This record gives sequence, structure tokens and C-alpha cells, in this order.
Amino acid sequence: MSVMKPVKKLTVSGIIMAVYIDLMYLAQILSLGQIRIRIADCAYILSYVYSFLAIPLGLANFLYGLFFGGFGLIDAVGWAVVGIITSEGVNLVKRIGLSEWFTVIPVICIPSQLAPLWLSPILHLPYVVLTVSISIGQIVPACMGVFLLKKLKNLLPEH
Repeated sequence: MSVMKPVKKLTVSGIIMAVYIDLMYLAQILSLGQIRIRIADCAYILSYVYSFLAIPLGLANFLYGLFFGGFGLIDAVGWAVVGIITSEGVNLVKRIGLSEWFTVIPVICIPSQLAPLWLSPILHLPYVVLTVSISIGQIVPACMGVFLLKKLKNLLPEH
């Protein structure tokens, strides 16, 4: 296994951040309403291959939330934390030697448990309602992420 140089890590991080923000912007119509499908969240699963993506994905979430989110700084910071913790959860799945399919657990569970902590008071909706809604919406990007990972895993260089 070769070691990825810092410049290459920075390049990969920048590309992933740009793609994440673009996907979030282009697919934002799917992340509104009762069931929020955040297609770009499938990128969390790339942390299975590139463990260094936790901070870049958190930062991408922060930037999207800040510029396009609509709920202000608390929403941007909240999604940044969710992005980092979810990416680290995906990385943990790899470190303990589980199959790629187990990455759906952090991608579904972490955002659905954490995001309602700040969204519930902002939207004046019960925590449980938001948890169920976000969980259902995260199923699509979680499964898409695994399919993406399975297709790209042999093509992506190790780090």
C-alpha cells in the first residue's frame, strides 16, 4: 500500500468538497419537505477508502449550510459536526473490519439522531418526527454510497 502525499490528499479533499457542495445545490429540491433525501450524503461512504475525508466533508456541509441552508450559523455548524461524526463512523466500520454494507448504519443513524437536536426547536416539530423523517431520507444516499464504493473501490488509489 503506497502512502498518499499531502498535496494529493488536499487535492482529493478539495474535489470531494466541491462535488459534495455541487450535488447538494443541484439536488436541494429533494432535501426539502417531510422526507429529506440528501443525495450528496452518499459521499460520506468515501471515508471508508479515504479516512482523511472527515474534516473536508464536515467543512463542505458547513459551507453548504452557511450559503444555501437557510437556517443560519447554527444549522451550518450542526451539519458540519454531523458530517465529521458520520464520516468517522464510516471509517470505524472499516477499522473494525466490517463489510462495506455496514456503512449504511452511520450514514442513516448519525444524521437522523443528531440533526433533530437543532432542527426540532427551529422548525417547531417533535424530535421523533424529524428523526423518522431524516432516517427514511437517508436510506437512499446510504445505499447509493455503498453501490458507489463497490464500483470505485478498485479504481481509487489507496492512501
